[in-house]
Amino acid sequence: MPQYRMGKTTICKIVTSFWEAFDLGYSFVSKVELFEREKGWYYVPVPTELSKSLELHAERGLIAVTARVGSSSWPTSLLPMGDGTHFIALPAKVRLKEKLARGSEIELSFEKRMIILETERLILREMTLDDLPATREIVCDEKTMYAWNGAWSEEENLAGLKKQLRGYREDGFGRWAVMLNETNEFIGMCGLQWCETDRDKVPEIGYLFNRGYWHKGYASEAAIACKHYAFNVLGFDEVFSLIRDTNISSMNVAIRNGMTIRRQFIKHYKGVDMPHYVFSVRKSKDCINTGFATEELSEAHRALLSTLKKCEKVLESKKLPQSKRTLTERRVAASKIALTLIEKEQA
Repeated sequence: MPQYRMGKTTICKIVTSFWEAFDLGYSFVSKVELFEREKGWYYVPVPTELSKSLELHAERGLIAVTARVGSSSWPTSLLPMGDGTHFIALPAKVRLKEKLARGSEIELSFEKRMIILETERLILREMTLDDLPATREIVCDEKTMYAWNGAWSEEENLAGLKKQLRGYREDGFGRWAVMLNETNEFIGMCGLQWCETDRDKVPEIGYLFNRGYWHKGYASEAAIACKHYAFNVLGFDEVFSLIRDTNISSMNVAIRNGMTIRRQFIKHYKGVDMPHYVFSVRKSKDCINTGFATEELSEAHRALLSTLKKCEKVLESKKLPQSKRTLTERRVAASKIALTLIEKEQA
C-alpha cells in the first residue's frame, strides 16, 4: 500500500483579484510501473487518497507539478488514470540517472505549480527554475531571437527567468509558461510585465515561442487570453505590445489581439538602436474597440510614413549588403502592415 504525507510548501494563486495561499507540498512511497502497450510509459501511481484530496485543484484533469526523485527534478503534471486517480510519468533521463526500473520502490515528492489560465489548446502557468532547459531552447536559438539581435547566453537565460519569478512575487504577474493542454509540452512564454517606452512604463503582453510551434496560432491564442486576464482579473484599462519594426509575425499577433499602433520609439538594447512600434488595445464592453483619438493615430501615421521614406531611399543603393537589404525589406513590409491598420482605424 503506497504511503504519502503532506508537507508545508506554501504558494499563492490568483483566484479573482486577491491571493489565496494554501499548502501544496506532498511526498509518497510507491513502485515504478509500466503501461502495458507498445512504447508504454514508465510511471508512478499517486495514492488514491492523495488523488482525491487534489481534485479541487485539477484543471481539466491535469494538475501541474514539479516532481522530484533523488537528485532529479522536472516540471510535469499529475495525469488522470480514468478511474479518479492520477499518475506521474517518469522521463527516460530521470530513470537512467536514478537507475530506476519496473518494480523499483521510490520516494517521490512534488509541489503544485501555478496554473494561471487555460484556453482551448493551452495552459499558462508560472515558471520555475526547473524550466531553464525549456527556456534555453527558445532564447538561446539564433533564429528565434532575430528581433533581439541574436541568441541569449546561458547567463542571460537564467537572469531572464529570475526576472519573471520576481515579477510573480512583486507584481502578481509576468511571462508565463505556455503548455500544450494535451501533452503538457512547454512550447513558449506569454504574459504580462512592466516595460519602459520613451514616455512611460506600461503593462506589456509579450510572447516568445519555440520555433517548432510557430505558425499554428498558439501565440495569438495565448496573447488574447492574457488580454482578457489583464482586463478582467488584473483590472488594467489598456495593455500594450512593444514590437520591433522588422518583426512582422509579432505585429500580426498584436493585430489579431485587437491592437492598433499608436506611435514609434527607439529602444536601446545592447548598444543597438532598435525602432519599435507601440501597439495597444483599450478595454471596452466587448474588449475589441480600441477607442483611439485621431491625434494618436495621426502621430503613428506620420512616424510610419517617415520610416517608409527612409527605407525606400536606403533600398535605392546598389551597394547595399544583402543582410541590410533583407532587414530593410522586412521593415518596409512591417510598416505597410501598420499603415493599413491605421488607415482602417481612420476610415
